[in-house]
Amino acid sequence: MLTMSKKIKYWRQYCSRFVARKSLLMVGGAICLSVSQIFSFSTNSAVAQITPDNTLPVNSSVKLEGNTFSITGGTELGTKLGTNLFHSFTEFSVPNGTTAFFDNPAKIQNIISRVTGNSVSNINGLIKASGTANLFFINPSGIVFGSNASLNIGGSFLASTANSIKFTGNEEFSAVAPQTRPLLTTTVPIGLQYGQNPESVINESVNLLVQPGNTLALLPTRSQIVPDNTLPNSSIVSSDFNNSLIEGGTQVGSNLFHSFESFSLPALNTAYFNNTFDIKNIIARVTGSSPFYINGFLQTNGTANLFLINHKGIIFGNYASLSIGGSFVATTANAIQFGNQGFFSASVPNNPVALTVDPSAFVFNQIATAPIQNNSAAPAVGFSTYSTGLRVPDGQSLLLIGGNINMDGGGLNAFGGRVELGGLAKAGTVGLNTDKNLSLNFPDNVERASVSLTNKALIVAAERGGNIGMYARDINISDQSQILAGINEDLGRTVTFDFEAGTITFENRNPGHVLIQASNSVSIRGARTGIFSYVSSSSQTVPYFIDPPLGNSEDITVIAKSLSLADGAQLGSITYGQGNAGNVRILASEFVSLADPRTAIFNSSGSRYVKNAVGNSGKIEISAGSLDLTNGAQIIASTFANGDAGNVSVNVNDSVSLVGGPMTVPTPTDPDFTREDPRTAILSGVQIHGSFSAASTGIFSTVEPETVGNAGNIEIDARSLTLEEGAVIQSVTRGKGNAGNIRVNALEFANFSGFSSTGGFPSGLISSTEEANGQGGDITLTTNALRLSDAAVLSARTRSASRGGNINVDTNTLELVGGGQLVTSAFNSGNAGNITVNANDKVTIFGSDPTYASRLSQFTSKIVDNEASNSGLFARVQGNQRANAGKLKVITGDLSLTQGTITTETTLGEGGDITLNIGDILKLRNNSKITATAGTAEQGGNGGNIDINAPSGFIVAAENENNDIIANAFTGAGGNVTINAYGIFGIELREQQTSKSDITASSKFGTNGIVQINTANINTKSGLINLPTASVNTKIASGCQVITSQDQSSFVVTGRGGLPLNPREAFNNNDTVKVDWVTLSQNSDNRDVLLGATHPTNATPAEATGWVINGFGEVLLTAIPPNSTPHSSWRIPPTCKAPSDTAEN
Repeated sequence: MLTMSKKIKYWRQYCSRFVARKSLLMVGGAICLSVSQIFSFSTNSAVAQITPDNTLPVNSSVKLEGNTFSITGGTELGTKLGTNLFHSFTEFSVPNGTTAFFDNPAKIQNIISRVTGNSVSNINGLIKASGTANLFFINPSGIVFGSNASLNIGGSFLASTANSIKFTGNEEFSAVAPQTRPLLTTTVPIGLQYGQNPESVINESVNLLVQPGNTLALLPTRSQIVPDNTLPNSSIVSSDFNNSLIEGGTQVGSNLFHSFESFSLPALNTAYFNNTFDIKNIIARVTGSSPFYINGFLQTNGTANLFLINHKGIIFGNYASLSIGGSFVATTANAIQFGNQGFFSASVPNNPVALTVDPSAFVFNQIATAPIQNNSAAPAVGFSTYSTGLRVPDGQSLLLIGGNINMDGGGLNAFGGRVELGGLAKAGTVGLNTDKNLSLNFPDNVERASVSLTNKALIVAAERGGNIGMYARDINISDQSQILAGINEDLGRTVTFDFEAGTITFENRNPGHVLIQASNSVSIRGARTGIFSYVSSSSQTVPYFIDPPLGNSEDITVIAKSLSLADGAQLGSITYGQGNAGNVRILASEFVSLADPRTAIFNSSGSRYVKNAVGNSGKIEISAGSLDLTNGAQIIASTFANGDAGNVSVNVNDSVSLVGGPMTVPTPTDPDFTREDPRTAILSGVQIHGSFSAASTGIFSTVEPETVGNAGNIEIDARSLTLEEGAVIQSVTRGKGNAGNIRVNALEFANFSGFSSTGGFPSGLISSTEEANGQGGDITLTTNALRLSDAAVLSARTRSASRGGNINVDTNTLELVGGGQLVTSAFNSGNAGNITVNANDKVTIFGSDPTYASRLSQFTSKIVDNEASNSGLFARVQGNQRANAGKLKVITGDLSLTQGTITTETTLGEGGDITLNIGDILKLRNNSKITATAGTAEQGGNGGNIDINAPSGFIVAAENENNDIIANAFTGAGGNVTINAYGIFGIELREQQTSKSDITASSKFGTNGIVQINTANINTKSGLINLPTASVNTKIASGCQVITSQDQSSFVVTGRGGLPLNPREAFNNNDTVKVDWVTLSQNSDNRDVLLGATHPTNATPAEATGWVINGFGEVLLTAIPPNSTPHSSWRIPPTCKAPSDTAEN
């Protein structure tokens, strides 16, 4: 049996820290204090008496003011952790309707009060204290809290019938020997000293409450473990002061059965199952109407598994603790099934005599299943490593199966084993696997209850690896609660690195798997709250490792309708040393939502503070109805080790939406990322978020500085993709490795807009090399409609000696407006990548970004991925190193540029080729540019070639708006420009650029390029003459006076609508001749006939040299006139008199 002295020795190591944190953890003759069992009794309040006993150096003073007893004075002593204030009374009772007010100074931390008389303290009113002081109250004669008793104090509260309160150094504050000079102390209380037969604390109030985070303790209460005599061999319970020895029971094979009417184990007490060592399973049921209440030690012999079953409920208090050799199972099922042999029932007690096999299932047949509450936070006893809460031996299982499962500050630990929680709301059966270690087989067709972790609750299956499983309807994790699975110490296993083969193998160093399965929702909220699989080191202070730990962290899987993380919550797999990080898989049928700064789903290997870190980051896979990231939330796969970053895959049925927020740039000294237990320092975020010099909301795959490895690929499949306010999807390498590829398939549309107001970086897809030795990744985007506005980008830039990535866009329409850009530019000696756009309908490039200059000045080009203020396509070279521009190809129906840019120019190096295949029209307005110029820094390099193919379309430019098509060079050769179009309007070939719209391919000091323009032989100026600008005489000579009516002539214009009769008058339908259209018949007489021709001919007609009159009196012009005799006309031409000299006037 675990003796009290051993308990005290172990617990004393941890008590002072809990008192300092106001958890009021106390040890000594008793146990560290917490919420204890509350018993209900009836009692009548006594007459009010609060009387000092004058036994202190400075006595207490009591003054009645109305219904309030104001308590002042007392003896005050300072401590390192605060100040103790001592009070002493001969009697202390508070009737209904009155208040006992300890009016202490604000600096007081502990108010320690005793009652030295022989009367019971009857408390049925209010006890109140100032500030945040803890209140200790002892009365060996007894304490009774009536139904109206209540508390209003800022700290914790202890009421006890102990004889004295013990302090370090064997000092006591005694209530039974008050005449002895009290050893008033400056130390903190550590325990209680009881007499031989201490009285109990009686409570019938439901209003004894303290502030959240503080402790309420009523001591002592004795164990109530009562057998029910329903077994062939009944259980036998014998008790001394605080130990209950449980023997007897019915043994069937290797199973030992116990049955109790009630089982209550308060703080300070131990329940010891004294089984023989051949027992494999101890199964204890409660058949009465009260729940299991465990706030002390449960102990067994050997390696037996311990099963507790009570269909009325199970409660583990703050100081519940286990000292068992096997696995532990607690369930509120009605019965435990044993294969085909039968059941051991708690609701209908039966004889288990035939149950010789292992338990196989838990049977629930209640309409409402009873809950399980775990508040245990006591230090686990008997282990070499520190932990708090319920703990089983390494490699064993700890299972809780009931209705709602609530962990309020409680802990569950199974290092290298398995922790599983299952919530069942209604009738059903949950299977139990017993092959290697115990595990649940939770069916899908049962209605589930909820599981919640609050107030720093902790589930750990770490050290040597372990598995964690949760099965519920709703799972809520908050208030710095954590689920940890991983490896926390180096066990000296072997590790083999094969860099040439690209493999890393770790022998027997894999922790287990974390499976979170909710039929409805999973919610994780709060800083330092989350689910983690990790490899760390217990011998080092994270993150400053010298010798890296070895091992792989393992997978985390979340299955639910919805998953939401907020307020800094995190979920991820990470390894800090030499090993691979596990995968993170999210399957949410409805949605996944991440919000707020430092909220993240991550996967990371290595640390910038670990030397010789080696390992690959795992994959992140999200399958959901929709995905939303807002206000700085992130999804990250990164490597700080020599290894590859993991891939990120998002596959949703509806939308992916990322909206920017505050930048996330934490530092190693950030106080929000520290905690007492070094294992949980993995939440520091340094390895997670610190990889970004500036980062907002986004999805990232990164290789960090001084590492060797490739960034992972990012793949998005959705109905739509929206990025706003600086939200990014980025694959980047800052070390020796390639950036990953980004592939987006958005069925309906992709809309990227805006930039970060705090970081200056634009929204968009970014694959880049940042001053590293690696190639940029490719960006491939397929959608029906793509729009980039207000500085948003697709960027595959390179700042290294390696080439940048390529951009490939396949869409129906592409809009680049307000500075929207596609960028593959180079800033170092690496060549720029290529851009290919296939837009079936049209490409619109319009406008500029008015914020570009100010953002560039404030944040520099390392942050601002935009190439200029104009919207456009940029595959150019910007740096001062010699590099070649990329190639640029656009295939579309209509291409419209208004203040737009398409460029593959270089500062020094070869200009890139531009190919534009246009179906209908290319329009250039407002200083738009298509340029493949080389040597803009007045250096060498040949201009790129420009090919514009619009054989059935037109090229139209505003002539006076300085729109240019340029393939110039400085010292190299100008590029060639080839244009095939049906027509070209407003832009002309010129030797040099002018303020008009030009086509040039010149070189200042080299050879000019060749410009070839092929059109359909249409010259819009053919047949036109310049009209004179000088005024001419418009006077008309006087007409001739006709002699006869037949000599009169007329000029008539007819047609549909006609013309005005007077050319100076406006058109008037009423005054003009109207001739309606005539419908021709199908008769061949109505068709035009070419005389003398039977087939069309392409020959040029001969010039007419004469005319003849045919038989119908018609005049025909002919090239070969017949020989005929001229005859005189029968008409007499009219004669006119010569005009007089005055006729001109």
